Amino acid sequence: MCGILGTLNYQNAADANKLSAMRDTMPYRGPDDNGVWLSDDKYCGLAHLRLSILDPSPAGHQPRVEQSGRYVISYNGEVYNYIEIRAELETKGYTFETGTDTEVILQAYIEYGTECLSLFNGMFAIAIWDNETRELFLARDRLGIKPVYYYQNANEFIFASETKAILKGLSELPALNIELIDDYMSFGYIPWEKPYIKA
Repeated sequence: MCGILGTLNYQNAADANKLSAMRDTMPYRGPDDNGVWLSDDKYCGLAHLRLSILDPSPAGHQPRVEQSGRYVISYNGEVYNYIEIRAELETKGYTFETGTDTEVILQAYIEYGTECLSLFNGMFAIAIWDNETRELFLARDRLGIKPVYYYQNANEFIFASETKAILKGLSELPALNIELIDDYMSFGYIPWEKPYIKA
């Protein structure tokens, strides 16, 4: 189990201290390593907590910046068929610096774009930032085994493996819509929108 989180900041610059504080709300998700990365323009910030499984060496540190510097990934999970995907990418001329599935996922995204998801057999939560297009690719596995929660307002977009990391990053906590609690406890998700009822 690892932990990922990040922000897109529409008006203010990303703050490394804020990202670290958000990350540190869930230290049990990654006791082996952690990191914070900010884009040069401070528009995007990514953070990571690492539990080392594949290639436990420091080479597996995240967020991982791809060799050219264009792409950055923060990833949680396991792609079981990464060795086969890696072999296919090697036939296309890709080289690898680590034995991690993280690097394979990133190179697969570079080669196939969002269609890379159709290749992955496993459980995962993936965030990839493209420094050139300034786009964030955020995805989770089909069943949501590795969760990703998100929050958005006019100033920022925040995502994380756990909601408490998001709440730590907010300057003001959102009000509770008590009518939706029953739906969430019954179904495990909110199946439809309902009018807001203040607690």
